[in-house]
Amino acid sequence: MVIKNFCLLVCLISGLSGICQQPDSLSAYYSRKTKTYLDKDGVLGMHYSIGINGVSIYKDAAAKKINRPEYYLGWNELGIYRNVMKNAPRQEAIRIMREKGSGPFQEEIIARYKSGKTNIPPSVQEKPLSGYRIVIDPGHFGSDSATSRMEDKYIDFNIPTGRDSERVTFFEAALTFKTASFLADSLNKLGAMVLLTRQAPGLTAFGKTFEQWKKDDYTRTLDSLLKIYPSDKNLHVLKMGRIKDDKAVFRYVFRDAELRKRSEIINAFKPDLTIIIHFNVDEANKDWKKPTTKNFSMAFVGGAFEAGELSDPERRFDFLRLMLTNDLEESVRASGIAAKHFKEKLHVPLAKRTDAAYLVQSCVPAGEPGVFCRNLSLTRLVQGPLIYGETLYQDNLIECKRFDADCNARIERAEASRVKQVADAYVAAILEWRME
Repeated sequence: MVIKNFCLLVCLISGLSGICQQPDSLSAYYSRKTKTYLDKDGVLGMHYSIGINGVSIYKDAAAKKINRPEYYLGWNELGIYRNVMKNAPRQEAIRIMREKGSGPFQEEIIARYKSGKTNIPPSVQEKPLSGYRIVIDPGHFGSDSATSRMEDKYIDFNIPTGRDSERVTFFEAALTFKTASFLADSLNKLGAMVLLTRQAPGLTAFGKTFEQWKKDDYTRTLDSLLKIYPSDKNLHVLKMGRIKDDKAVFRYVFRDAELRKRSEIINAFKPDLTIIIHFNVDEANKDWKKPTTKNFSMAFVGGAFEAGELSDPERRFDFLRLMLTNDLEESVRASGIAAKHFKEKLHVPLAKRTDAAYLVQSCVPAGEPGVFCRNLSLTRLVQGPLIYGETLYQDNLIECKRFDADCNARIERAEASRVKQVADAYVAAILEWRME
């Protein structure tokens, strides 16, 4: 696999000496990587060209036809580029690349980023994760029925029990936050510096509830989005007040803004690893009104861009970043380790591509069991290695009872908690990732 063979090219890409002694090898490697993991259906060729001298990114087919690249990176610039992507704040990196365009890096940029920095500590430490910076992102935010239904991230149904039935009710955001809390506690004890993107149940990444955000920030955020997307009909309808329900506000304004806030928090911390915690459901179990017998775990990394998904400059920026940094390779490695521990410690199989329609339609196998490239907001916006875990099916007949007990305080011992077992699987994966 292309990703697994990345280490074979390390000698070709080392800091400023990344000037290609074998440019044909670099061209071949990044061409395979792009076609296999980033350009999902092979329909994005109008936006890029990978040649013997470097990589060009184009706005559209017309720009490519006249060879007017939006960005050009020569192989001899790869060391500087990777240092910029690793160390510059995201908006600063975007500014640097826009100013560079198809020309050389400015001299001051070369001077500032000629040597890479690293957060990885020395190999001998008092605690195994001393010096490591790890972000934990507990997915979603709903802490009650109203907000969780607005997100469509809840389970509420009856389970037949002989002549009677048992009701289970819980929210995914509660599962992710409980898992994150267990995980953060363990990682702190192992010496890691840990940051959570949400600080308490019910809080969003903005540090306030959805209702507080709507009161304080909704109008300003809507106006900002209208400047960016002036032709968006949904935003205009909301601005005119024709639709006022929270679900529309969440879908068209809040969701993207909050995911961007999460990525800002993560990137500002400059973590060595980001853990994005989610729990899954059976897509075929319509509306999750009854339990399913299916149960899988999986993990996502960046890539799998589809037709039309390079239509704006920021996405082209991230396409190039995922192509030329080793964020994708490192994410696959970390996620492969995590998926292995999900299977071993949770005793649930890893998903194969045929186990869900979206894995076929929107994903590309990443070369490790249970790991898939998928162009999600956070797999695209977060810089550095990440594990985007989707463990277990919440609507599974057995799991839903365990999760209901976890969320409704019917667990006497932490060891009996299913979310604690998930957290322990992440801990084992992080420790193995650190040792490799």
